[in-house]
Amino acid sequence: MTQLEDMSLIFQEPTLEGLSYQITRSKDVGFVVTLNINNRYTMNFVNIDNQVKYINSYGKVTDMVDADFVGFENNLRWGSNRGYIWSRSVPLILINHS
Repeated sequence: MTQLEDMSLIFQEPTLEGLSYQITRSKDVGFVVTLNINNRYTMNFVNIDNQVKYINSYGKVTDMVDADFVGFENNLRWGSNRGYIWSRSVPLILINHS
């Protein structure tokens, strides 16, 4: 049986420049995959019961959910990607003001 040690994956592809992944072993949740973006932002993920879960900044494991969206299906990049932002923001505004 092969034992996986902590490791990193750094992309050489120009379109993926600034992205790297690190896999570490946690006593609490098993293997944690950390996405590092330009050495400024990190996101941690773990696989529990064959479901990918997010580890928030407080160390809490949370479910990942699909955000509700409205419109802009073929225009998510419209207005410097504002179509994407608006398509996710409008449902939140409607929910909070109904």
